[in-house]
Amino acid sequence: RIIPSGVRKSSLIDLREMGISDAEALDMRRMLSNPYGAYLVSGTTGSGKSTTLKVLMEWMQHYRYDDKGSFLTIEDPVEYQIAGARQSSVLDADDGGFHIAIKSALRRDPDVLMVGEIRDPISANALSGAVESGHYCFTTVHAGNIVTLLQRLSALGMTSDKLSTPGFIAGLQCQKLLPVLCDHCKKPHPGAVLGGRTFDVYERNRAGCEKCNYSGISARQLVIEYMRPTDPELEAISRQDWYGVYSQWRKKRQTVDTLAEGFDLREKAVACVLAGRVCVSWFSLEFGDVEPENLEVLLGKIH
Repeated sequence: RIIPSGVRKSSLIDLREMGISDAEALDMRRMLSNPYGAYLVSGTTGSGKSTTLKVLMEWMQHYRYDDKGSFLTIEDPVEYQIAGARQSSVLDADDGGFHIAIKSALRRDPDVLMVGEIRDPISANALSGAVESGHYCFTTVHAGNIVTLLQRLSALGMTSDKLSTPGFIAGLQCQKLLPVLCDHCKKPHPGAVLGGRTFDVYERNRAGCEKCNYSGISARQLVIEYMRPTDPELEAISRQDWYGVYSQWRKKRQTVDTLAEGFDLREKAVACVLAGRVCVSWFSLEFGDVEPENLEVLLGKIH
């Protein structure tokens, strides 16, 4: 589930409250434990990026800094109040405002800096400077998956030398919110074909019921794909070998016991379909199908 907005006196007891798995929460804590680096979150509009930044920053403030850290944000505009952070809205965001605000924030020497969005080479360069001077930085970028996120950073002027420097990237995360079926009125959909195999799954009841306010949907589920860059991935990034980055990242599926690093949004979404939580028709419209070989890898982790 997604954490509601508003200031909290204390941060999350556990990152799993975001709706992620134990393995994903463990990897997220590792990414948040870096002494410095950029933690980049991407996703489409309405994918919960701002809520994720709030949760991550409040967790870090509480658990890494004992609620005593200097946390600054630069946003356009401020969306949610973040406990323990001094937040500011940028004036003239489309006219160099982010760059000026980042430079001003760094003069205050924060422990952690959050920039709402990297929009242009100027703000990307300013954020790079913040990371290179030893700060931990959060930001968002518009990109659809892990590899296009890296390509977007490159297009914004972050050189491959910087991106491939160990520690420069603390973590990369792409996310999506899935509509969760109402357990009281969802309809069986036997014999649905996914990846060339048939499954008995569920679909949304368009009429809904009283429990779901006649929508057929009870909540939204966060799914994430993410990368903690390792040496093989960094080496591929240094050569701007994007397929090589993708291949090395996908190899990590073989080293995990569940759907964690290396699995993409489509695979984590289809796992929700197989668990009866997400409408199979919605999945097909949103993602198409899943490749048979990837389905087999996925089934090996969830069964």
